[in-house]
Amino acid sequence: MSGPGKATERADLRDLWSRWTAVIDQFARRRRGRHRLRGQEYQALHGELLRLCRSLAEGADEQARDLYSRLELVAQPWLTLWALQQADREILLDLLLHCRQAERELGSRRWGWLARVCVKGGLALAAVACLLLLTWGAKVWERLWEWVEDVPRAVRWAVKQPSETGWWLACCCLVSLLTIWLMVRAPRSG
Repeated sequence: MSGPGKATERADLRDLWSRWTAVIDQFARRRRGRHRLRGQEYQALHGELLRLCRSLAEGADEQARDLYSRLELVAQPWLTLWALQQADREILLDLLLHCRQAERELGSRRWGWLARVCVKGGLALAAVACLLLLTWGAKVWERLWEWVEDVPRAVRWAVKQPSETGWWLACCCLVSLLTIWLMVRAPRSG
């Protein structure tokens, strides 16, 4: 059976699966946000996810039934946050891969939230730019443009006039950037 009700349930399943996958991602990558999750909220999410998988499998054709059954089998063992906390990281990373594959099969759009944030941020920046232009007119833009033009000039001068202090400053900047990058990329532990 496929009707408007089933289409809504499929959309709900995509949403729930994406949310559940985000939780798995938190634990697999040892993100700090995993400690903010509440057991009751997780159990409600997990229970609804399993209920929807079963409901959709009941009236589906063989291929769809197989997909919904596989999704249920993937999610079934992870009843509580405690189970995720106790699981080996390798197992969680493997589970995350299965979750991502299932997201693709369900047709989930993982990057939709990022697009919304970028559009909202771009609109906010455009609004601020328009407000500055209307408020202070061309003077602000002239000063801003001068500053933007001065930055590359200052960098070129610093590169052409190397000194011991300049080299130390450049090395410190590079080490700082590398440290920040490594901290962002490193998995979080307990």
